[in-house]
Amino acid sequence: MSSEHEFNQAGEKAFDEAAATAQDAANTADRAFQDATEKLTEMFGMTQMQMPEAFRAMTERSLASARENYARLKAAAEESTDVMEDTVENAREGLLQVQFKALDNAKANTDAAFDHARQMLGVTSFADAIQLQSAFMRSRFEALMDQGNGMRDLLTKVTEDTSRPARTAAKKNLDKVTSH
Repeated sequence: MSSEHEFNQAGEKAFDEAAATAQDAANTADRAFQDATEKLTEMFGMTQMQMPEAFRAMTERSLASARENYARLKAAAEESTDVMEDTVENAREGLLQVQFKALDNAKANTDAAFDHARQMLGVTSFADAIQLQSAFMRSRFEALMDQGNGMRDLLTKVTEDTSRPARTAAKKNLDKVTSH
């Protein structure tokens, strides 16, 4: 839980830093526009109203572009944070399932071992003991194979669930790129 909280805090901090950097860039572009306007006014002795319309339009487009880029960067950072959060949550849930499955398997194996020990205490001949031991080993081998297959299936599911948010985001971004 603590590492998940630290991960979320690190993601939020990275997002806040990226947003602040993008906002600083937009502010810098705005200040640059104002400075350029003032310098041109001083150089050419023109008022803002007399400044060539083409220069003003170009500067305004640049500023609008910087704001659009900031908005896209912010949206991408938010989306990336969401993908990371979903991935971590899916991994946490998957690992819990794996731990519960391992505990269930350990309990089943322990119960079988104790049942076998009880049965061994009741044997009356060496031949019965060998037969009981052989049957136990056969049943444990089959159970271990079933448990291994079940664990493999669960780990495959956990891996797919954990990677799903990243795969979905990658497909979405690839679709965006190919559609433009």
